[in-house]
Amino acid sequence: MGYLDGFLTDMMELFWLRASIQQLPSRRPLLELPPDSGDPTPDSRRRVSQTSGQMRSPISTASLDSGVGSAIEYAQQVDPKYWPRVLIAVSETADLGIFSRSWPSSDSGISDRFTRFGILELPLPPETGFAEWLAQRDGVDAVFASETPIRMIEPADEINAPMDQAKGIVNLPSNLHINPHSNARIGILDTGLDLAHPDFPVISSRWVRDFTDEGTPLDYNGHGTHVAGTVAGTGAVSDGRFAGIAPGAELLVAKVLESDGHGALASILDALVWANNQDVDVLNISLGAARPSEGESLLSRACRILAQSGIIVCAAAGNEGPGLSTVGSPADAQGVIAVGAIDGDKILADFSSRGTPDDGSPLRSKPDCVAPGVGITSARSSHCERGDDPYYVTLRGTSMACPVVAGSAALLISELRSRGVENPRLKAKQAILAGTVPLQVDGRWYLPHEVGSGLIDVQKAVESIGV
Repeated sequence: MGYLDGFLTDMMELFWLRASIQQLPSRRPLLELPPDSGDPTPDSRRRVSQTSGQMRSPISTASLDSGVGSAIEYAQQVDPKYWPRVLIAVSETADLGIFSRSWPSSDSGISDRFTRFGILELPLPPETGFAEWLAQRDGVDAVFASETPIRMIEPADEINAPMDQAKGIVNLPSNLHINPHSNARIGILDTGLDLAHPDFPVISSRWVRDFTDEGTPLDYNGHGTHVAGTVAGTGAVSDGRFAGIAPGAELLVAKVLESDGHGALASILDALVWANNQDVDVLNISLGAARPSEGESLLSRACRILAQSGIIVCAAAGNEGPGLSTVGSPADAQGVIAVGAIDGDKILADFSSRGTPDDGSPLRSKPDCVAPGVGITSARSSHCERGDDPYYVTLRGTSMACPVVAGSAALLISELRSRGVENPRLKAKQAILAGTVPLQVDGRWYLPHEVGSGLIDVQKAVESIGV
């Protein structure tokens, strides 16, 4: 705990020597960052060099995201009394409780609600050099602005050839259903949900929460409703034709992205904490940073920790293909199932993000698998302008492939629970990844950095666990 004691001493020198801490607003508008500065990636970070000053000399240097500088600039130019809030990632062996015990949140503004992920949130004095000083504290791994923009994995253009054969492509057994007595709970972090859509007949208000500034969980974008329909929509309006993979599964909906498809990093971390506290089995995350972070972003860090705890975390690989090394965060996190997209002919979609050819790095072994993500017809939010049909819309993207995998995992968990199998989450995840089939095009087998282990095959997964 030695370096944390030093951290504590340094922070007290600065916080308590100030005359008073201003009353801070809880949120600010999302930062308007340059296109390449908001993504928490190695390219958008800079290594902080030791500064000369009266503060204690650092022992280590952390990554300081460029968005912190934008937040400070905003405060200095627009609202000098405002202290921008930042998120600091502390080494996982640290005792983060030392901060909350030392600073009552009502006085210091320090929040420990993200300690599950080894992250603290605190107000940053908008003074030149302070961010650099903070990044140099021993035990600090990274510093990000709380309002760092995170966006949905933007679906590719709508097309007019609906593909409702996704279940056949992933070889979904017709006798595999959600057992209401051994249900599985799926958390969806997205743009919200059309609560009045007939394909979602029973959703308790306790399982729906808004983490944005829009003040409602309703989906004004349409992305979240489409994803939720692919996971667990009943297909009631289409007589079952456009039913999701796991109708009847419990949905937990966290609206973390606003109508423009963007949200704040701190809000998404809040939603992850909430979902974890609600004991979700599966998380569907069709959002993130467009460029990879090699598992180092705070969002990747949080998702990795949740995956290590046993939650099956499924994340869209991204729509930045066909270039290499384009799998974004948090799909690039270890333990997270990164999902790429194929079309109805089992050909890898051109837009589906690729990983990096094998270089021996476990962080580069992405994506993990692929699923149908072209021409997916699913529920349409009545609060958005996507499509012409009042109930359904057809989209393509890895955002559409990801819920196919999440729904399949929920089916396996429910089946395993109904049979009294121990650790159903772990066994379901193992089965999903083991129950894949390799793919080829024009006589050439796709490589792991293109499709991971291949196309998920739910029947093969069922057989692998003997249910």
